[in-house]
Amino acid sequence: VKFLIDKLGITEEELITAGDSGNDTEMIKMTSNSIVTANAIDYVKSVAGHVGCSNDEHIVRYIINKFFYHLL
Repeated sequence: VKFLIDKLGITEEELITAGDSGNDTEMIKMTSNSIVTANAIDYVKSVAGHVGCSNDEHIVRYIINKFFYHLL
């Protein structure tokens, strides 16, 4: 994530991170626009900016609606 921010010349507010497990925790903590699935472990949910639907319920569609719908 840090590499992308530096390489693309963007801020952390311009990046969305998404995950569902413990190995995603550091990435999720790096951005305020972070989202995890509803079935993520409790600790990961506690550090995320948003908790979405489960990964069985079209999480990508949820992310698009949450962050981009107003642009359509």
